[in-house]
Amino acid sequence: MDATRLTLVIAIVLVLAVAVGWVCCWLFLRLNRPSGLPHPQEPAEETVRRALDARDAAMLELGEMRRDLARQMAAKDSELEATMSGLGNARREAMEWRRAYEDLSGSTSGG
Repeated sequence: MDATRLTLVIAIVLVLAVAVGWVCCWLFLRLNRPSGLPHPQEPAEETVRRALDARDAAMLELGEMRRDLARQMAAKDSELEATMSGLGNARREAMEWRRAYEDLSGSTSGG
């Protein structure tokens, strides 16, 4: 027997072994299924329904999270605006105090 023939025989034997194994597995599961179990299609439908429910719940939660983050961002923006306004007022007041000090120190040293 040459190498080509040996390879073909081994390939055919492997394909047959897989086919026989698959048939035996199918037959075993078919014969040993408890009568109370639903048909194989029903769990898939239930799984799809659960997945859709989970997706819907996740989308609702995502919407709530987005609204919450938008609310927090608006609050932070208003807080930042108030802080920047206060900082601007403080700078203007500091400049006024500096000018007043310079005017006082200039008038006392010159007079």
